[in-house]
Amino acid sequence: MGAELGAVLAAGTLGVTHAVEPDHVAGITALTRDADDPWLSALVGGCFAVGHAILVVVWILAANAVLGVASFPAGLDHFGAFAAGVVLVALSLYLGVSGVRGLAHRHDHTHGDGRRHAHTHFHLPSLLGLGDGHSHEHTADAGHSHDHDHGALAYLKVGTVGALFTLSPPVSMLAFVSATAPGTGTAATAGVVTAYTAAITVTMAAIGGGVGSVFRLTRGGDQRLHAAATVTASVLVFALAVNLIASAAPALLA
Repeated sequence: MGAELGAVLAAGTLGVTHAVEPDHVAGITALTRDADDPWLSALVGGCFAVGHAILVVVWILAANAVLGVASFPAGLDHFGAFAAGVVLVALSLYLGVSGVRGLAHRHDHTHGDGRRHAHTHFHLPSLLGLGDGHSHEHTADAGHSHDHDHGALAYLKVGTVGALFTLSPPVSMLAFVSATAPGTGTAATAGVVTAYTAAITVTMAAIGGGVGSVFRLTRGGDQRLHAAATVTASVLVFALAVNLIASAAPALLA
């Protein structure tokens, strides 16, 4: 029992360390830019994690149940890194253009006796239908009404993007399952995989909520501050994407 509990705890730790890898943090950061609320941002991170974790489980099943191996050819790992880099390039460009347009935004004001005014921000449409391509109405008591699309399709898209970051096998987890499965049994192995995927999901949701909170702080003040934060995030995501592509491309072309 002690060995099985230790394996579960170790798997959870692996899940946390896997979730906080730079490319995952960058992808979640890019996607949470559209969500105005930290709880929605956490949901975005969670959906990203679910799509990611599902493919992780598929890799584990393929490696151990189907193929009976603990590793895959190195080329798959390089391909996955390259694919993640390409996705991050697209996300960084979206962030950059959105931020630049935000810096150049304009307002239309209408004042009445009730001290009510409306202003409209002109931005790019939301990448995943999670908001930002919308108008706000403000009243004197600082009440807000928002028109967002937070439908299931938008979160399904987020999960799909998360899955794209798992096109390379999770090497550490495959090795861990291969090492622990013979001595723990099927039920314990299932517990190990469950702990791993749960840790990924919770950690990525926390990342989404944290990043969303930062974006919300910048959005609550001058709109240009939020736009500047978006541009900064786009530069960082783009730099990571270029590094991933530059690291993987030579191995793929060899």
